[in-house]
Amino acid sequence: MKIPFDQYQRYKNTQKIINSVRRDGEHFKILEVGANEHRNLEHFLPDDDIKYLDIKLSDDCLNSPQYILGDATDMQFEDNYFDIIVALDVYEHIPPERRENFLSEINRVCKNNFIICAPMQSERIQRAEERVNEVYKTINSKDFIWLKEHSDNVLPSLDWTKEFFKENNIKFKSFCHGTLEIWEILMSITFFSTLYPQAYSYRIMIDEFYNDEIFENDYNDEDFYRAFFVGEKSRAFDINSIIKERQDTSWRYSLNILKDNFFNLLNITCFRHRDAKYFAELFYDTGSGFSQVDRLEAMLNIDGHGYFSIGKKFSLSRISGIKRLRFDPVNSSCVIDGISVTATRQSGEIVDLLTKAKYGFKTISGKTVFISNDPQILLDTVDESDPIVEVDISMSGTVYDNLPDYLIDAYESDMANLKNKLSKEKMKNMELKSKVTALQRFEDEVKSSMFFKFKKVKTEKKRKGKN
Repeated sequence: MKIPFDQYQRYKNTQKIINSVRRDGEHFKILEVGANEHRNLEHFLPDDDIKYLDIKLSDDCLNSPQYILGDATDMQFEDNYFDIIVALDVYEHIPPERRENFLSEINRVCKNNFIICAPMQSERIQRAEERVNEVYKTINSKDFIWLKEHSDNVLPSLDWTKEFFKENNIKFKSFCHGTLEIWEILMSITFFSTLYPQAYSYRIMIDEFYNDEIFENDYNDEDFYRAFFVGEKSRAFDINSIIKERQDTSWRYSLNILKDNFFNLLNITCFRHRDAKYFAELFYDTGSGFSQVDRLEAMLNIDGHGYFSIGKKFSLSRISGIKRLRFDPVNSSCVIDGISVTATRQSGEIVDLLTKAKYGFKTISGKTVFISNDPQILLDTVDESDPIVEVDISMSGTVYDNLPDYLIDAYESDMANLKNKLSKEKMKNMELKSKVTALQRFEDEVKSSMFFKFKKVKTEKKRKGKN
């Protein structure tokens, strides 16, 4: 399965645990807490009824019956409402003063089992996270949001968590997975791959190697990154059913070769593009929003006059769960002469992604001008039932570090014309409103006059009748 190694660690273990407590033909009602938008659990447990709860949801998720807006430390469900509750790398993001509530609520609402996993507090894990965050910060000039939150909240204690379960008579078993050294290496590779997306495909291959060759041999109780807790409220869990008796470590040599190859490729790419300045980027959102991590890049060859032309096919066949796409034409203010963005779906259908695209541009004197030095085009909505496997982009234009005077003048002129037009429309609307008010007043007067006239006639008739 083509998903990043750290997500595979969480979801594959969850799949193995749930299938180990499943009885023949049984379908579970499952709640995943803090799942964000990617819904990975469905890929591992396609036959179960899964709902997702989070404290913050996008508009799309709020309109989906699969999602529930709620607080995991105070859930609005009856006791034993879900067969199984899953919380993967959520525990460490709960403020320390709310962690008891979090553990208690998950146990209360589950009927059979709960699964909680998280990195645990230790000096080694803390130092490793600091180093990985420093890699991200060096590349992006800011902290990696989730690792920063780990530091701010302080990671949960393994011993304290076990003691809490015991004191509250909550039956559970625990195990640890994911060698800390491997986690640090692969997370660093993930972040370094964002520097030159040409190395992205090889990074995906390294993730696949971990998922296929290392995962099953990465259980240990000493130098681990993540601990799993499995609640046994009404179903017993056998750890031996998911962990191999003997862990094979022969993969270490192959992993070192892959790591060396990746950084050699990165150095070659860096050397090739050391003089490059401009590039186009295709961003993909798999449920966590757009970020510098999830993007593909194409270098632009700019002539002496700032002109560029590019035809580029971006392969997305190895990336699953894409929700949205965004194309950034160039990392500079620019004037686009022509642009075409088409996509090939898995079915073979070719679609135009610009049909309903949202641009951040101005049309000035008949030219498409991106005033910002970070132009962006939000492309047409992605159909997840027929995923996009390739995006074909053709584009030509001119880049400007500073927009030329004639474009600025034209822009200001267009803005002045627009303001003038809006002012006239406003005056027209005010005049129209005044006319409507006058007509309504006239109508009221007419009705009032007719009423009194009718009343007068009626009164006269009554008098004549009496006479």
